[in-house]
Amino acid sequence: MGCDIHCMVEYLLHSTEKGKGEVVTHWWLNFGGVISVDRNYVLFAKMAGVRRSETVKPMFKQRGVPNDVGLVAMGILAKEWARGHSHSWLTLEEFESVLTSYQLEGYEFELDVEWRAMLAAMRTLQDGGHTVRLIFWFDS
Repeated sequence: MGCDIHCMVEYLLHSTEKGKGEVVTHWWLNFGGVISVDRNYVLFAKMAGVRRSETVKPMFKQRGVPNDVGLVAMGILAKEWARGHSHSWLTLEEFESVLTSYQLEGYEFELDVEWRAMLAAMRTLQDGGHTVRLIFWFDS
């Protein structure tokens, strides 16, 4: 039995008070629900020290679920919590650095299209003026 990763892209939405320009509230919205991408144990190790951590140095420590996780993500995580482990999150810049590192180090497997598509969606949201993050966890 292998280890799978489950991902959610969240972006920050700000609400401003008319005429004052001050941020009154902000909340995280989910983009695309739960995204399941192909297994890549090298990426798992780089992202959070899961699998292959004896041969691949983690780039980031596990952070757990963000304290301000969005409502959609909170609901999904509540349903999945018992089956998941090693919950964490990365900013767009951090996620991009993991993928870049993987490509530069010349691993035998090419980066699957799902990983590149998730990165492209995150970039598009950031280009639209949003703060973006990737929340993820693993099973088995």
